[in-house]
Amino acid sequence: MTDVETLLNICKKDFVERQQALLGEIMSRNKKPLVLEDGTLVIPSKSERPVSLVAHYDNVSGSFGYNDNGMSIVAILGMLDHLMENVEVVFTNGEECGSTGAKKYLSQRIAKPLACVNLDVCGYGDTIYLDEMNSTFSTGVSAVRGAMPWNDGRMFERQGIPSVCVSTSYGNEFNKGIGLIWKTIHNQELDNRVEVLNFDLLPRVRKVVDTLVQGALA
Repeated sequence: MTDVETLLNICKKDFVERQQALLGEIMSRNKKPLVLEDGTLVIPSKSERPVSLVAHYDNVSGSFGYNDNGMSIVAILGMLDHLMENVEVVFTNGEECGSTGAKKYLSQRIAKPLACVNLDVCGYGDTIYLDEMNSTFSTGVSAVRGAMPWNDGRMFERQGIPSVCVSTSYGNEFNKGIGLIWKTIHNQELDNRVEVLNFDLLPRVRKVVDTLVQGALA
C-alpha cells in the first residue's frame, strides 16, 4: 500500500472508524498494540526507558485530519519495520482536547521515557520545522527552529523528559511558516484537501526521526 492509500484508509471523520483503521494498519505490519482505556495506542518497547515516538491520531469534529495528524501517522507507520527495540511508538488520543492521551500514557508508565520525539502536522510544505523544547539531541538535524503551538511533546516536557516536535511548512521564517500550517488543519482553508499535501516530504521526515532517535540514545 502506498503512503497515499494508507492516509486515505486511516483518515476517517468518525473516531471509531479512524481507530479501527489505524489498528488494522498496525496489525498488518505484524505489530501488536496495547489499547489504553482512553483509546491511545501503544506499540511497546522492550526497553524500560525507551524513546517515545509520538503522534496523535484524533481529529477535530468534521475533519478528515489529513495533515492534522494523518500524515504524521503515515510517516511513523512506514518506519515500523526497522525501528530499534528501544523505541516505543505512541499514537495518542485527545491531543485536540489538552493532550489527555499523552498524559494518560505517561501516568501508566512505571519509568519515564528517555526522550520524546513528537510528530505533528508533517504533510504540508517543503521544509522541516523543529521545536527543540528542552532537548539537546537535535544538533544533527537541518531544520527551521522555533517554538510551536501546543502539541503532545509539551506534556512530556512538563515532566522533565527531553522532547522535540517535528513539523513541516514552507520557507525559512518560522512564524510565517506556522501561519501557513494553520490553513491546513481544523477545517481551515486548505484542510480536508489531499492535493495540497507533499508526500515527497515523508522520506525526509522519517530520516529526521531516525537522526533524532539516534541522538536521544547516544
